Amino acid sequence: MLDWSEYLQMAFIQRMFIAGLLASLACGVVGTLVVVKRNVFIAGGISHTTFGGIGLAYYLQSLGLTWFDPMYGAVLFAVGAALVMGMNAVKKRLREDSTIGGLWVLGMAAGILFLNMVDRTEVTVQSPESILFGNILLISRADLIMMAVLLAVIYVFIVLTFKDMEMLTFDEEYSAISGIKVGIMNMVLLVLIALTVTIMIKVVGVVLIIAMLVIPAAVANLFTKRLLSMMIWATVIGIVLTTAGNVISVELDAPPGASIVLLMGSVFLVALFVKWTTSQGLLRGVSVARAFIVGTIGGGGSLLAGEVLGLYPVLISVAVASLLGLLLFIMSKAVKGKADRYRLLIPPVLMGTLLTTGLLEILGIEADPTFSLVILIYSLAGVLLVFMGKAIYTVTKSS
Repeated sequence: MLDWSEYLQMAFIQRMFIAGLLASLACGVVGTLVVVKRNVFIAGGISHTTFGGIGLAYYLQSLGLTWFDPMYGAVLFAVGAALVMGMNAVKKRLREDSTIGGLWVLGMAAGILFLNMVDRTEVTVQSPESILFGNILLISRADLIMMAVLLAVIYVFIVLTFKDMEMLTFDEEYSAISGIKVGIMNMVLLVLIALTVTIMIKVVGVVLIIAMLVIPAAVANLFTKRLLSMMIWATVIGIVLTTAGNVISVELDAPPGASIVLLMGSVFLVALFVKWTTSQGLLRGVSVARAFIVGTIGGGGSLLAGEVLGLYPVLISVAVASLLGLLLFIMSKAVKGKADRYRLLIPPVLMGTLLTTGLLEILGIEADPTFSLVILIYSLAGVLLVFMGKAIYTVTKSS
């Protein structure tokens, strides 16, 4: 395991975490508006047009305009695409999906053309892979300043227009009747999406922007419908998952952007499953919380103690056994069955033991007991066992 006390002293690691924080703050707020307004495809179109702006910036640098940073080009193309999509003249003559698709491919094609025209002897060009999929480790101090400025602009607009945005996102027709200038507010929202997209380019790249913009808000939307609550929860979820993704990418020497998005995608799938089980009456939310708590404390705590005491090979077995014993108790409470029904929970407990130990072996976690993946595996295994125990009991009782 890496010595994070030394890593956190490195400037590029510090910038990595700060950039993730800034991107999450933007995504939590604007991403919520995108999800509620169902503008995901629009956000995707705007994000892909920025590739043309980045290519243009490098081309202009090769011509002598060294001050023209790729972030400026990204802002130019993103805001330009947003304005085109929001123009009434365009809306009247073209279907929205046609406009988005056209700008999408034009931006990508322009980026390829401009990058091909750059004189590589004059300018050092970032690899297309880094542009498309991001490389948060390459973020400079100037990039952070630019991101902070854009974030400030976004929050100023949100604070000033929150009430109108709240009404617009939930009922556009009622907003128009109430006197809100719907056309202008839609244009403002598109510009905010464009600015947010620009902030995220360095973090996850052009292609993966949609995931970071949408997933935290989508997860929050599963459990709350109030706009302000969604924004707060989406921001918190984004910060936690972006930070965890950065840690995992450094630990595993994996691409940061892909690590962040994969972690977000995994959490989204788990959230969908939790929402489905609770809606079907298979599990109460409190049981989910208990499973995560037990999984984290029981698994992570025991393994950490094992490493400190030098008894890791022995304590891993004790940790698994004690954890599953606690989970058995939680599941019995969750199903509220009689004592003779508890035996129905034994098969999923045994299966959970095999799954957990198998995953630990496959991932090679035994040599790295404090790694965050261990805690994640135990937590998810705890939730899985609660689901299985409740489901088996429900099916058995109905039959």
